[in-house]
Amino acid sequence: MKLADALPRTALHASFCALLLWSGACGGPEDEPAAIPVGAKIDTGTAVIDAVLQARPYRGLEELPIAEDRSCAECHADIVQQWKLHGMADTLGPLDLARQPAAPDARWLQNHQTGYAYRVQPTSDTSASSTAPWLLESFRDPPAAGWPGYEQDRPVTFRIGAGVAAMSLVMQQDQRWFFAPIEFYTGHGWEPAPQELSLPAGHLNHALTGECLSCHSDTRAPDTYPLHALGDFRPQPLGCATCHGPGKEHVLLMQAGGPQPDDLKVLYPGEWKPSLQVDLCARCHLEGDAMIDFDLGLPHPKPGERLADHRAVWVAKDAGDDFRFVSQVQRMAMSACFQESQAMTCTTCHDPHLPPRMQSVARRNQACVDCHSTMVETHAKGEDCVSCHMPRRQPFDLPHVRIADHNIGVHPTYPEDEVLPFRPVESPEGQWKLFTQRPLDALPFSKREEDALKAMALMEKGHVARAQVLFDSLPQPGTAAATQVREGESLPGVLRLPQLHFLRGRCLTASQKPQQAMAAYRDALLLDPGLTEASINLAWLLRETGQAVDAHELATHISHDYPLAEAPENVLFSLAMDREDHETALKHASESLLRNPGQPALLQAIGRIHAQAGRLEDAQRYLIEAFRHNPDLPGLPDDIARVSAQLR
Repeated sequence: MKLADALPRTALHASFCALLLWSGACGGPEDEPAAIPVGAKIDTGTAVIDAVLQARPYRGLEELPIAEDRSCAECHADIVQQWKLHGMADTLGPLDLARQPAAPDARWLQNHQTGYAYRVQPTSDTSASSTAPWLLESFRDPPAAGWPGYEQDRPVTFRIGAGVAAMSLVMQQDQRWFFAPIEFYTGHGWEPAPQELSLPAGHLNHALTGECLSCHSDTRAPDTYPLHALGDFRPQPLGCATCHGPGKEHVLLMQAGGPQPDDLKVLYPGEWKPSLQVDLCARCHLEGDAMIDFDLGLPHPKPGERLADHRAVWVAKDAGDDFRFVSQVQRMAMSACFQESQAMTCTTCHDPHLPPRMQSVARRNQACVDCHSTMVETHAKGEDCVSCHMPRRQPFDLPHVRIADHNIGVHPTYPEDEVLPFRPVESPEGQWKLFTQRPLDALPFSKREEDALKAMALMEKGHVARAQVLFDSLPQPGTAAATQVREGESLPGVLRLPQLHFLRGRCLTASQKPQQAMAAYRDALLLDPGLTEASINLAWLLRETGQAVDAHELATHISHDYPLAEAPENVLFSLAMDREDHETALKHASESLLRNPGQPALLQAIGRIHAQAGRLEDAQRYLIEAFRHNPDLPGLPDDIARVSAQLR
């Protein structure tokens, strides 16, 4: 049962005029300017892209954010000097108002799908030491005269992306991290973020976890629950160690002087076989439609490790002509150039230490000439091979940006103003295959394990019925066979992945099979007792199946271990409601709201408790607060109208 259903709903339709009795009812801000329609072009100035690209070189080597990179620069100043110009060296960090293209805008950007409008404004604290120099403001017009409007704001404390093409913002509230619903596109301006274009829209509550940061940082996120309760965590951007491994031992070895041993305690990716070199780049440049990481909590596989041993990436079986933003390795593997050359890697064309924008046309052409010297002779001298054979286009999942299609080949001519409709995945129907660099590459999975991985991917993307068919082909939950490991195998079998059993539990819950779902969650906890999400879901199912004592014990244990988590308190709240113990229920509700005040369904449930007890002013206060958080909460307008009518 959802929190919104904790009390029975009463269908009561009162006139909107009754709501005029509310104190403090308001609409949008008084100084509200005209909203900017989605897709409107914003003039940010012709030099804005040049400004952000030119700002980065002026940061001295001594200002590099990672101490180990500064140590590398002592001996490799020329290479590090080039690297620090790269967007990859500035993948995330605090808001540096002097070195980024984004700036607050007084105009509102409205999402017409939802009615919400957003803008970024400076806070009152304009000091250089401010940890939150910006504020993300949001409002929505009241549905009718007398209704309260929706207004919220959250401090912006961090950014993701270097701002070369785009920059996402991180909001913080009550120790939790969230993606901002708008982001800045360099040379264009503020637009809805991708999660805001999806339905349901992300709004202010799109959680940002350590997993979301994994391609922008090597820093391991803290072990916390909820997963986005990252608090004062401050990850570092990518650095030398991202590709070369930890450098401390290498630095000490070099500082010691003397004869150099064969092992210099540092990795040289250029010496690896080509497939491992591509795997290194694929850790962050191969997204696919669905990705299953085997190593929970780790940012990504270590450099030099085979990607397929740590991750399964599902891509569209029949790739189209368009592509996603993070598609470089997938598209390159589709091209004949890559398939017909066992030696080709990303560095065949790219200097890994120098931004592509700073690599000359001649250097790019030379990579083509090395294999296509005869063909190149038929082209005009100095012509850029890439501009025709890797045309720049808008990715389908990121508007207002254009990147090179890494599927090297002969392409039709695309209009310069081409705009593709947004979609979050390449194959919305989930018609996928496991990515391999080449068709004959072996993967370390049996047929059953591949089915298990696909079931996980389908469930992650909401294809519940298809996922259930594949889950049903596996050993039954709760049996020894369900968590077995293949004999003689050096890697954990897929059936040993706790997240497999967690997703199976979710699938079985959605399929209304609670007993099997509980067995699946117990399998997950057998393999990883610290998988708190499985414990929470198990507690809810125990409560729904009448096992109140076990549910109470489990929820109490989780609440003790994770003092920032509201979920166990919500379980305890619902258990008290089941007993009609409203006093205890309100105590747990209060504890839950202390941990996370932004819970409109819980606020609505509290309002219903007060209404039932005749405490109408308290009921009104909680229901209004619920409405301010989520005007679209089912049943809330009826609740508000009923209480307002009784107060007249």
